[in-house]
Amino acid sequence: MSDYVCTSSNAVAVVNSIPRNTPIIFGPDRNLGRWVIGQTHRDMVLWPGTCVVHETFNEKHLVKLAAEHPDAEVLAHPECEAPVLRHAHLIGSTKKLLDHTRTSPRPPSS
Repeated sequence: MSDYVCTSSNAVAVVNSIPRNTPIIFGPDRNLGRWVIGQTHRDMVLWPGTCVVHETFNEKHLVKLAAEHPDAEVLAHPECEAPVLRHAHLIGSTKKLLDHTRTSPRPPSS
């Protein structure tokens, strides 16, 4: 049971719409919740769940790929682990990331 349901595209707006004196338990993704805390500066209890797909992307592999493709942009969902997000040029929802690929001045990496 939830009072609110959100996605990565509207999580910040949903949390900002909740009165500041209302406690928030954010789930099911602690990575998205951690990112939302950084955007909203709200104190929230994070449910310890994660997305198995986003956990497969790790900083070590990302750094290796970035070294192999130095001109490539790193785009990431906010559900990624914090070390991956630190390398991202853009963090956003799937739509935001796809829209960016269409308008980015950087050429695709080969």
